[in-house]
Amino acid sequence: MQLGNFHKKSLGQSIASRNHLVGKVVLLIGNDTPVLNTLVIQLAQKGADIALFCRRQSTEALQSLKQQVEALGQRFLLFSEKELMPEQETMNPADHLVKKITSA
Repeated sequence: MQLGNFHKKSLGQSIASRNHLVGKVVLLIGNDTPVLNTLVIQLAQKGADIALFCRRQSTEALQSLKQQVEALGQRFLLFSEKELMPEQETMNPADHLVKKITSA
């Protein structure tokens, strides 16, 4: 294999893999931190819609993050503990989350 062909093949695979998350929803669980924010943006750049479960919510920071994700053409769904575990709800929290993500 010639180096030139290898480079072209690698470049083509790299370009194709950029959008390998198109049509997928990535669920992230964490708090508003620079690491989480970077991960959210990188996943959105690869085509993923984002569902974020966050206990501590900084409204301004999360609103900014939502705008960045939506500017990339992806959905941004934010869930709080109260939304996923209502006291009167008999549904398992994980099932409740899946239902909310798929209906959004």
